[in-house]
Amino acid sequence: MPSMLQPGLASPSVGRTARGFLERLRAGMLFAVACGAASSAWPNAEYPTRPLRVVIPSHAGSSPDVIARIWADKLGRAWASPS
Repeated sequence: MPSMLQPGLASPSVGRTARGFLERLRAGMLFAVACGAASSAWPNAEYPTRPLRVVIPSHAGSSPDVIARIWADKLGRAWASPS
């Protein structure tokens, strides 16, 4: 009974796996290009257009509150807007 595999060639399932990988890779690259094209199509408005509100789910003076206040102050200076 002849073997389905020839010497030096990979099994048939390896070809299907590689082909599936390449198809997924191609689809992923197409998705990335589409997202890049869509993001460049948005209008180039200044962000933020109004002050942002940061909501911290803990009481005032706690560690998360202090960190959020420091973070909001730095963002306000970086965006040149009131915090």
